Amino acid sequence: MLGLHNKSRRHASPLAACLMLVLFAVMPQSLTAQPSKVTKAERALANLQAQHREAHKLFADDLERVAQTCETHELKEIAARVRRLAAPVDPDVLRFEPLPRQMQPQIPAPAAGEFSWQVELRTFRKAYSIELDKLASQAVKAGLPSYAFQLIREVAFHDSDHVRARRLLGYERYKDEWVSPFEAKKLRNKEVWTAQWGWLPESHVARYENGERRNGVRWVTAERDTQLRSGFSNPWEIRTEHYLLKTNFSLEHGVALASSLEEFHRFFEQIFAGFFNDSKRLQLLFEKPATAARDLKPFHIHFFRSRDEYIAKLHKKYGQQITITNGLYDTDDLVVYSFHNPMEPAEPTLYHEATHQLLAAHLKPSPVIARDENFWLIEGIACYIESFRVADGEVSLGDPRSLRFEAARFRKLKDGYYLPLAEFTAMGKEAFQRHPQITNNYSQASGLVHFFMHYEGGRYRDDLIEHLRQIYKQAETGKRPMALEVLTSSNFAELDQQYGEYVLKLSQSLKEEFSIQDE
Repeated sequence: MLGLHNKSRRHASPLAACLMLVLFAVMPQSLTAQPSKVTKAERALANLQAQHREAHKLFADDLERVAQTCETHELKEIAARVRRLAAPVDPDVLRFEPLPRQMQPQIPAPAAGEFSWQVELRTFRKAYSIELDKLASQAVKAGLPSYAFQLIREVAFHDSDHVRARRLLGYERYKDEWVSPFEAKKLRNKEVWTAQWGWLPESHVARYENGERRNGVRWVTAERDTQLRSGFSNPWEIRTEHYLLKTNFSLEHGVALASSLEEFHRFFEQIFAGFFNDSKRLQLLFEKPATAARDLKPFHIHFFRSRDEYIAKLHKKYGQQITITNGLYDTDDLVVYSFHNPMEPAEPTLYHEATHQLLAAHLKPSPVIARDENFWLIEGIACYIESFRVADGEVSLGDPRSLRFEAARFRKLKDGYYLPLAEFTAMGKEAFQRHPQITNNYSQASGLVHFFMHYEGGRYRDDLIEHLRQIYKQAETGKRPMALEVLTSSNFAELDQQYGEYVLKLSQSLKEEFSIQDE
C-alpha cells in the first residue's frame, strides 16, 4: 500500500536472505537489442558535461599553482585545503558541500610584493563560478533541470555570495547573512533559531537556558513540560519553513528531525526541479530568480514516542498490516506518521514517507497513483531517497553502499533475480504489492532508480524525473505517461543490459565478493 513503510523490506539483509530463484524466458528482442538513438537532450548533456570537465580541469590547474605557492611559504595545511577544493565530483553520489550563512568577509589587500593566497583563491573560484553559471543557463534551456541545479549549487559553493545562485537556491540576503524568506520573516519578528528548541522569541531564550519551558500560556519546568506532553493530545510542535512536526518523544529530538527534514526538502526540490516545474517556469526562474521563493503550507509529520502509540493511532484504519511498518504517509489526511525506535534512526523512514508526501502534495484529493502500471517507480524513488544523508553540513544522496542498493546488486548478481523492464514496468499498484517476490522487487526498484539517476553521469536522470512527473500528472488528467523507452530513446532490452553492466561495474568498484561471477 502506498505510504506503508515495511520494516522487513528495508532491513532484510541481502547476504542472509534465503531467496527463491525465479527464471523467466528471455524475449527474442532482448537477444537482438539495437543501439538506441542519441536524443537531442543527451547530446546537450554530453556537450555540457565535457565543457564542465574542461572548466574544472583549468580550475584545478589554477588551484594547484596556488597550493604550490602556499607550500613554498611553508603553508602546508592551507595547500591541502586548496587541493581539496579541486577534487573531482563522484558521479555515483549526488553530494553538496554546506553553504556558509555569513557573507564573505573582505580580504585585506596585500602589501606590495606580498603573497596573498586568499586573494588568489577567491579570484579563481569566482572565475570558475562564472563559467558554471553560464553552463547552468544552457542546461535549463536544453531541458536538463537537474543538471542545471547541480551546477548552480556548485556555483554557490565556490562563490557563496553569487546573488543569482543564492536566489535560485531559495535564499535572500538579511543583513550580512543568507537566509530563506521564512527565516528572514522570523528574524524580523525578533525570533531566533536554537538548535535545541527550534524558533523562539529572543526574550524566551534565557528562560529556556535556565530550564523553563513554555506550555500554552504559562511557564513550567522542563520536567513538568515533559510530563504534560507525554500523550499525543498535547505534543511539542516544531515549525520550520516547510514542516510542522508534532511529537511527544522530546522537544530536542523533534527539532533535530525537523532540521534534517528541512535539509532534505531543500535538496529534493533542487534535484527534482523538473518534477515541480515545467520547462517554461524553470526558464523563468533562471531569468528572474527572485521568483524562486514560494510560500506554501507546511507538511505535517506526527512522530510518536513509541511503536505502541503509533499502532494504537492507526490500527483501526489499517488493521494488522500497520504492525509490520515503520511509518506511512496517509493519503487521506496528508500526514506522515512514524515513531521512535531506539534500535535504529528515524530519518530514513521519514525521508521515504516524506517523498510520497512531497510528490503527491499538489493532488487534492490524493488519488491512487500508478494504479495500472509503473508502480515500481513510486516506491523505487522513495527507497532511493532513504540514502539521503546529512553529515557536518554536507548533504548527499545515492551512496551506492546504502543497504537498498547493496541488496539490489546482490539479488541481480548473486541470486540472478531480475524482472525485465517490460514486465516490471507493466505492474500497477496491486500487482506490485501482491507479487510473491515483493521484497526482491523493492530491491530491484531501488537499484533501477539508482541506475537511471546516475548512469553515465546522469544521462537518464531528467528522463526519469519527467516520467515520474507524468505518472503523477496522470492522476489529474487521465493522460497516460510516456514510456521510459520513449523518453530515453532506449528500448527496454537495451536498458536491461545497461543496468546489468552498471550494477556489475559498481559492485566490482566496491570490491563486493558477489560481483565475481562464474564464467
